[in-house]
Amino acid sequence: MQAALDFVRYYKPDELWCVGDELDAPEPSRWNKGMVGEYADTLQAGIDKTHEIMAKFRAALGKNKKFYIQRSNHTDRIDTYMRKYAPAFSSLKSLEIETLLGYDKIGVTYLHRMHELLPGWVMAHGDEGALNRAPGATALNLAKSIGKSVVCGHTHRVGLQHETRGFYGNTHTLFGLEVGHMMDIKQASYLTSGNANWQQGIGILVESKGKVTPHAVSIINGEINIP
Repeated sequence: MQAALDFVRYYKPDELWCVGDELDAPEPSRWNKGMVGEYADTLQAGIDKTHEIMAKFRAALGKNKKFYIQRSNHTDRIDTYMRKYAPAFSSLKSLEIETLLGYDKIGVTYLHRMHELLPGWVMAHGDEGALNRAPGATALNLAKSIGKSVVCGHTHRVGLQHETRGFYGNTHTLFGLEVGHMMDIKQASYLTSGNANWQQGIGILVESKGKVTPHAVSIINGEINIP
């Protein structure tokens, strides 16, 4: 996380996009239903920590630049739990995820669905389509289904794939970019083997004259290095 913050300060991007899962929210997850985790009084602490981290990214980016965060299956957990087990509260604006996380206070735009943020490029979370174990393939398959290049997370993998269609030089290329994760795998107690095909990383999209070039960038030993 610190490497990503330092990189934002150094690189000075024009916009910052978060593909989601910034909040874990295990307490209301279906995996914890009826288990001791459902009754843990830790959800507010997780929300507070998430706001604190996102506020740091806002400060690193600068207050006048656009900052987007994509909905995800983890942040959806709160709304899903409420609609299933406490529907009387579902209309309360104070319980909407962007309000709970205080994103309005730090100038974050929360996206409730996939959105085209650059010409021909859509940010998704990654759970909108079928999961593929090959890095970049989940994003590319989603791109092929919607007809636009996709950047996403969800898979915890860093990868860039592309597919070009057309003939005699009249071609069009779709890209699928997956940006990895920033988690401490040591804390993932559900990994019984202690191992997963996951990589830490970020993505960079460079727009020039209406054309966008994607880059998958790994975080190795807590550092981000680009040429």
